[in-house]
Amino acid sequence: MNKKYTGFLGVLAYKKRILIFDDNTVILQTQPDVLEAFELYNSYAANNLAEEHLSSILTTWKPDAVIIESNNPEEVIRLCTHISQADWKIAIIVIVPDSSNILAYRAANAIADTMLCRPCTNEAVVQKIVTALAAKQSMIQLSLSLDLENLLNDSSDLETLKVTFEGNILLLCESLHNLSVRLKDGELSPALFNEIADAMDAIAQIFAHSHYTHHVSRIFKNLGDYLRHFNFDSIDISTLEGFDYLINIVDDITLYVKNFFVNRLFSDVYIFEHSLENSIVFMKNRLENREDTLSDLEFF
Repeated sequence: MNKKYTGFLGVLAYKKRILIFDDNTVILQTQPDVLEAFELYNSYAANNLAEEHLSSILTTWKPDAVIIESNNPEEVIRLCTHISQADWKIAIIVIVPDSSNILAYRAANAIADTMLCRPCTNEAVVQKIVTALAAKQSMIQLSLSLDLENLLNDSSDLETLKVTFEGNILLLCESLHNLSVRLKDGELSPALFNEIADAMDAIAQIFAHSHYTHHVSRIFKNLGDYLRHFNFDSIDISTLEGFDYLINIVDDITLYVKNFFVNRLFSDVYIFEHSLENSIVFMKNRLENREDTLSDLEFF
C-alpha cells in the first residue's frame, strides 16, 4: 500500500467516525486496516434502508465520512441525497461495483465528494478516502473562518457577549465590592493586590471575547499585571494617596462593567476606556511618587 496516503489517512481519520453502506461487505472484507484507522466504524446494508432508520443512524453515529457501495444506483443516489442534506460536513465516497454501469451513477457523482469504480486497487480506495476527507476538512475550516468573520461584523455579537457573561459579571462585581471594602479598611498586602489582579484578569478575558471590546481587555490585563508585581517596599507616606486612587478605580470598574453588562446603560466602551486609562496613570504616579503628566481634571 502507498505509504504516503496511508500516513495521510492516519492523520485525517484520527478521532473520526466512518460508516459503510455496502450490500456485499467488500470494504469490510478487503480493507479492515483502512477502517481501523478511524476511531469508530460500522456497516449497514445499502438497499431498502428506510429514511427514518437512516436518519437515526446518522444521529446516533455522527459520522465524519461514509462509503457507499451498491449495485442499485437509485439507492446510492437516495443515500447520497439524504446524507448530504442531513449534514454537509460528512465526506461521501461512492464506489461503483461495475464500471460498465457508471452512467447510472451520474446523479450520485454530482452529490458525492468522490467516486471510483471497481475493479480498483486498495491503494486507490485509500487515496479516494484521503482526498475526500482532506477536501471536506478544508471546506469546514473555510466555513468556520467565514462564520467567524461574519460574527465579528455582526452587531448581535455585542449583545451575545452581554447575555453570555452577565452572571459572571455579577459575581465579579460582588467580589470587587468586597475588595474595595478591604482597601478602605486599610488593608495593604500582596495577597489583596493579587486578588484584585485576578479579578482584572477575569474581566480582561470577558472583554476579549468580542471584536467590539477586545481592545479594552489590555487595560484590565495591564492593571492586573501591575498590581501583581507591585513593590510594597516602596510604600511611604508620600505614596499613600495612590491607594485612594486604587480604591476609586476599583469602584469605577465595578460601576462600568455592571452598567455595561447588566444594566445595559451603554454599548460603547469608549465611554469609560480613556477615563479608566487616565485614572490608572494617576494611580501609578502617586504610588511611585512621580510627577503627573496629566491635568488633575483628567482623572474625573
